[in-house]
Amino acid sequence: MSDKSSIDCSHGWWVVLMLTLAPLALLQCTSPESPAGTAAPSTLRPSSGQAPLRTGASAGRQVVARVGDKEITGEEIQERIQGQMLRIETQIYTLKKQAIDALIAERLLEEEAHKRNLTKEQLLQQEVNARVAKVSDAEIEQYYAANRQRFSKPLEEIKHQLVQQLTNAKWQQRSAAFHQELRKAAQVKIFLQPPIVQVAIDGAPARGPTNALVTIVEFSDFQ
Repeated sequence: MSDKSSIDCSHGWWVVLMLTLAPLALLQCTSPESPAGTAAPSTLRPSSGQAPLRTGASAGRQVVARVGDKEITGEEIQERIQGQMLRIETQIYTLKKQAIDALIAERLLEEEAHKRNLTKEQLLQQEVNARVAKVSDAEIEQYYAANRQRFSKPLEEIKHQLVQQLTNAKWQQRSAAFHQELRKAAQVKIFLQPPIVQVAIDGAPARGPTNALVTIVEFSDFQ
């Protein structure tokens, strides 16, 4: 990155896309004996001296352990780890959403470049790099003054670094704005659903009809 308005940041699209997709590779595995793209089925086999897992009317009634004649069910485990599981599911959802957004951005960029008979690099140069204004001395001084407590060196010693930082920020803003322009002009639909938490509200004070399509639950501390 330099302090010139023409900057080559097109490689950043690929870096962001690969960094976003990399964690998702850990979430899938296939069996060598399974057809390509088919997840390998998992098999639970009890070791010697252990009773096989029993499944009741629902998955929550699955017996996962037994102490003497008392059973431990999947429902009990779910209640115990519900908070941790929600955090994990939220992380997975976030990774998937980031990957979706990155792929959407990539596809929109490819389509727009094709419409204009340009390469993606040429399109980014026209719509992003060329539109990033040069950082002025006034902007540098204003930024330095507003963040004076963060800097231990005089302005003149770190001016070049601040130019790079502010130029990069402008590039990011213009890049995001261009993507929003492409996204608004396209028909984009996302079907990925976030994790849903079931909250028991029986007996809780409520307003509105009981058959409302949306229920908002508020947690308050009256201490």
